[in-house]
Amino acid sequence: MTVSSTTTRVSYSGNGVTTVFTVPFYFLTQNDLLVILRASNGVETTQTIGTNYTVSGAGVATGGSITMTSAPAAGTTVVILRNAAFTQGTDILPNDKLPAESLETALDKLTMLTQQLEEEVGRAVKFPASDSSALSAQLPASSVRAAKFLSFDSSGNPAVTTANPSPYTSADVTFIASGSNAVLRSVQSKLRDTVSVKDFGAVGDGVTDDTAAFQAAFNSASTSLFIPPGTYLINAPLTVTKALVLTGAGPGVSIVKRGAAYTTNLQLGIIGTGYPTSGSVSNLRFSNFTVDGNKADHSGQPWFNFQFGVGSGPFTVDNIVFENMEIKNAPWHGVALLDGVSNVLVDNCIFSSCGTLNAGNNNGTSIYAQSTQTLTLTESTFENHWEHGAYIDDCDNANVLNCTFRGNGLKNIEAYGLSFRASFGSVIGNRIYNTIKGAGLAVVRAAAPGLRNVVVSGNVIYNNSLNNSVREEVVFWNTANVVFSNNILGNSDGNNTPQFGINVFGPNSFCVFDGNIINGYDFGIRFNGEATDAKPNLNNITITNNQIYGYKVSSLYGVFIATNLEGDAFLVSNNLIKGIGNPFAVGVGCNQVSSNVSNFIAKDNTFINVTTNVFNASVGSPVYLEFYKQVVTASVAGATVNAGATNTVTVTVTGYTSPTYVTGTPAAPLPDGLVWTVSVPAGAQTATVQITNITGSPIAYSTGNWRFQVTRAIIA
Repeated sequence: MTVSSTTTRVSYSGNGVTTVFTVPFYFLTQNDLLVILRASNGVETTQTIGTNYTVSGAGVATGGSITMTSAPAAGTTVVILRNAAFTQGTDILPNDKLPAESLETALDKLTMLTQQLEEEVGRAVKFPASDSSALSAQLPASSVRAAKFLSFDSSGNPAVTTANPSPYTSADVTFIASGSNAVLRSVQSKLRDTVSVKDFGAVGDGVTDDTAAFQAAFNSASTSLFIPPGTYLINAPLTVTKALVLTGAGPGVSIVKRGAAYTTNLQLGIIGTGYPTSGSVSNLRFSNFTVDGNKADHSGQPWFNFQFGVGSGPFTVDNIVFENMEIKNAPWHGVALLDGVSNVLVDNCIFSSCGTLNAGNNNGTSIYAQSTQTLTLTESTFENHWEHGAYIDDCDNANVLNCTFRGNGLKNIEAYGLSFRASFGSVIGNRIYNTIKGAGLAVVRAAAPGLRNVVVSGNVIYNNSLNNSVREEVVFWNTANVVFSNNILGNSDGNNTPQFGINVFGPNSFCVFDGNIINGYDFGIRFNGEATDAKPNLNNITITNNQIYGYKVSSLYGVFIATNLEGDAFLVSNNLIKGIGNPFAVGVGCNQVSSNVSNFIAKDNTFINVTTNVFNASVGSPVYLEFYKQVVTASVAGATVNAGATNTVTVTVTGYTSPTYVTGTPAAPLPDGLVWTVSVPAGAQTATVQITNITGSPIAYSTGNWRFQVTRAIIA
């Protein structure tokens, strides 16, 4: 029989139904076939005759078939190969008759074996026919090639090597992205798209000092660095001198931590610019990792987690972004933004547990921003800090938007949930609560020109000043052009008294308090001078459309102008003032005796469960009123006052109807030993000046024009 076909293998696709598969080539015995099933995942399984399949058609020139015990599943490839044994079973005896059929069968097998070898060689790696005959295909011994890559030497002979053999590098290997119009690049170029700090030797095992590796990465040509998962110990300040994007695998996953051996003689951060005397750094972005200041090992040290800018000098830092960061456990401030910093964004970050007792001072906040130009805090959380939740100091254009401040002021000093000292900006949509001792929000600036053009709106501020003898939710200091609107202030703990929803100190002008809900305080809004103030001015203050609810145990004033104040244009209108439980003592009160506020208007307010709607201390009785104050001068004749005696002078203050209160100031300081009082009879247009000698000798005073301030009360 002849072998007329060169086919030695065939393959079929399983479908879960078919069990019989044709063998379209000549094979001598049923054991001369090899059947392999290749699964969809590439796993190959050699089948066993009699167990997995049976064979028919052995010795038939046109072939036969196999029958599988189980139908191969869909996605499975059935491969059938001729696989005759490399043996010769024909025995021809000497001088015997030539057995033609046996001889032909033996020749058929030789042909089959030759075809079988050709099929296997066809799947082997081969040198081109044109290659030099001097090339060797011999591989090195197993002991030499173990755990190495197969490669070729400069002549093309097989060799073995470790990774990156010289002169071949990743620059010689190409890469192309999927998709149309993709261009060919080297693998080296592709890998350099993301440069890791581990490329510079960082380990990230929480034990190894990675300071040098990080600094080398910062100093490299790369402007974008990746921090793989791990904890990286830093034992000296890292300095940034150029644009940098530093990204991790996520907060709590990639952690940069101050090591126990960290030391520096300067007030520096783990990462920062240091204190250069000139130059600039721009475009810094930090995202998706944790910076742990490890204050447990460094309590009291004046160190930050981040530090940018300098205390003085021309050095500047511009455009800093913190995004999805966790910044915690700084011995001092989490982020220190010193002079010369501008355009800072903090977005979706968590700041926690910053600050320790430092050199006798209570130090530590999440962000200390000193004179920063354009600062935005948004969608971030500030919690459990030693001092303020955040401290914004003399910044220009600062905005705090949709953030949470809670549990700050752990040292139990008068620190604020948010201390906001800025010219221009906004505090909008925040939640501020559970500050330990200070107010939840301080809108304050001590230096001229004062805080101005600021909007505080849509915030929820409650249960602050938890451990303070004076409960304050919001304080204002020395402000101008501030709109405080549509905020909710709430106090659910009546243990601390007195309690103030809004406590306003010092000079304040052109301030609007509108549409707020102020619930649960002894004083809803109080304007208060201090002993050290020289008559702070309150000018153009508007309090409208607020809802002020008293506390159920005791409530004193809905709105109150306290002592030691003077000012002009004060409007309290269209407010709801309601006592809860027990009534408010006074809805709107003005201590006119010791304050000098002109053009005070209280009208169109609604009072519910209020004992006295409006009270003027100078009149001494409830009135619903407007106050107008004007100044006149009148001559007081000089005279001598005997020892222990009193001179009485009557002065006419014409042009006013029914003045209710008059104060006076001498034209020149009276000599020591003389004291004076000024009074006015009800409804009169005269003032009585009494000058008393409290010494044992006569004292003379000079003639002069005294200054008198006349107050009118108009019943509305």
